[in-house]
Amino acid sequence: MIKIMFVSLILSGLVVIPARAQIAPDEDPTLIGVLTPDDDAYIYHDEDMVLPLGHGYHVYREHDGEEVRLTEEPVYPASSGNEFRRMTGDMYSDIESALEDADTPQEVFFFLRGNAFDRGLLAFTFPEVARAMGMLYVDEDPVKEESVRYRFEMVNQRGEPTGRELEEELVLEPLSIDPPEMEEIKRQGRDVSVRWEYPAHGTGTDDEVVIRFEVYMKPENEEYFEKVTKESRLRLEGQTEFEYRFPVDREIETAEFAVAAFDITGENRILADPVEVSLVDKRQPESILEVFSTVVDGTVELTWPVSSDAGVAGYHVRRINTQTEDTTYLNDELIDVDDPRFTDRTLESGYHYHYFVIAESESGIRSEPGNPAIENIIAVHYPPTPADLSASVDEEEMVIELDWQNPEQDTLFNTYVVLRRPYSHEGESDEAFSQINEGQLTDTRLVDQGVAGEGFEEGRYYEYGVVAANRQGLRSDTVFIVKQMPVLTPPEPPATLQADLGSGNRAQLSWSASASTSVTSYNVYRVSETGDTTVTERPRGRRFLQDEDIQTGLVYNYHATAVDSVGNESEPVHAEELHVRDQNPPPSVRNVQANETDDGVRVTWERSPARDLDGYVVKRATLSNGVYEEITDEITEDTELVDPDGEAGLWYRVLAVDESGNRSRPGSARQARD
Repeated sequence: MIKIMFVSLILSGLVVIPARAQIAPDEDPTLIGVLTPDDDAYIYHDEDMVLPLGHGYHVYREHDGEEVRLTEEPVYPASSGNEFRRMTGDMYSDIESALEDADTPQEVFFFLRGNAFDRGLLAFTFPEVARAMGMLYVDEDPVKEESVRYRFEMVNQRGEPTGRELEEELVLEPLSIDPPEMEEIKRQGRDVSVRWEYPAHGTGTDDEVVIRFEVYMKPENEEYFEKVTKESRLRLEGQTEFEYRFPVDREIETAEFAVAAFDITGENRILADPVEVSLVDKRQPESILEVFSTVVDGTVELTWPVSSDAGVAGYHVRRINTQTEDTTYLNDELIDVDDPRFTDRTLESGYHYHYFVIAESESGIRSEPGNPAIENIIAVHYPPTPADLSASVDEEEMVIELDWQNPEQDTLFNTYVVLRRPYSHEGESDEAFSQINEGQLTDTRLVDQGVAGEGFEEGRYYEYGVVAANRQGLRSDTVFIVKQMPVLTPPEPPATLQADLGSGNRAQLSWSASASTSVTSYNVYRVSETGDTTVTERPRGRRFLQDEDIQTGLVYNYHATAVDSVGNESEPVHAEELHVRDQNPPPSVRNVQANETDDGVRVTWERSPARDLDGYVVKRATLSNGVYEEITDEITEDTELVDPDGEAGLWYRVLAVDESGNRSRPGSARQARD
């Protein structure tokens, strides 16, 4: 992104020397010429004036007393915001985002037209802007190392001279730009700082043309340098020291860095010799001076301020038992740098503890201990945790029997607490536990009679927890187990099953849910009139099916069943028969002939090619365009028919009928002949 810096930049001081302009020492040039490595001459003018909208210029070059015009047609700069955006290309969006008071192409364009300093700064930094603002002409076949005079002749919309001209005598010579001098590269937390030096303007060398710098980096094991500057560093008046900071992946330990100096054309550049640097941050982080502690239910909760050191990757908590002098680091993994808290659950009662928080840098360097948090833990005794919890079902009574092992308890032991909650098929529950033993329980066995003592529903899951509690009100860890009640009764079937014929001969099936909570899936059966049976299983939550494997002309019967978690299947629910009819009529009957005979009119026709043909119907009318009456009482499979009531002059039509009842379009009518 271009970052426009509104600072004091003397544009005229940038460009006197590169063109070797033959002018008085105290006089600033009107035109500036810079020769690129491709031998193109970039001819700039640094006038504060802007051309009137629609005006342009011709460029002339005089050498050895002979002047030639270099432009066949006038060069016209942008005359609107849209033209400015087109001429600056991909650079435009960055220019607009950098200008606070301009949000549209038109506003950007007129802002630059009205601000000579900002226009000049951008033009001498980026040639695309100079072209768009009418400040640059590129001579692709210049005269080098000899005195030449360039002249800009301003013209109006019709290409007619306006009388205003700019001219300058220049000597175009190859540039010799000095590279930047690398000063210091170091890591500072997550960032890397690159510093370099470059002579100030006014030294009278080709370096006067240098206007910006870019920083490049090549990590270890990479083949190429990549530009890391998101904002070009401009060369400002009087400045000799430069710096660029940017974030670098903490996994990169070694990289090479280089800084390139660019001239106003962007074509001449010189790269400083690359410098390889270790990016391991060897600074010791600042100490954590404030640690706060609170005792909660026999644990110590620690908090502290987030470290202000940018290089800190996380924290360690160190605990010292002042009575035994044991020192323990409490966390194996670093505590997140932005989440400064820790809970110590490994305490022993009756001891005095000091807690220190140690900051660790991304390079693995630890800080010195700061001030400790101090806690005196009152002697407490947590009861041992119950072990080997098991659950079994009495299928006759439909109750659950719980058993667990009793670790050795001390004299403070009071009771076991047994908890229960419903559990889902998916292995989770949002419901809270409820305690099922009403009074003190010291036995290691309990029979759960269910809600209201009426046993449990088939197929339901329940989660149990058992915890030991002592007279101090302290509880052990909880042991858990999940148990499903057996399913002995098949589930209820779906209440309804709907089967409809969709577009494209697809059967659309949907059904309602079973009332049984133990259902885990549904089976959908299809029976065709050919006797084939197909079964499709659908999960509990997807009560719909699209059957695309059906054939035209057949009749299908569908039924659905519910299946519970142990495989019991309900009675089926049936849908109405589904008749798959052909929606496309057969082709029209061809080659109909009608001839009068002694028995009446004999009508014949060509057999229809339809694969699902059922037969034909024959119609008769007195006129070719009259009303045709059907003379066949039922569909005939023959390809001829004798109309005993027929006679010469009557008209006949034959229609094909398929198995789905579709009739063909009427073909050509045929008049009976003698």
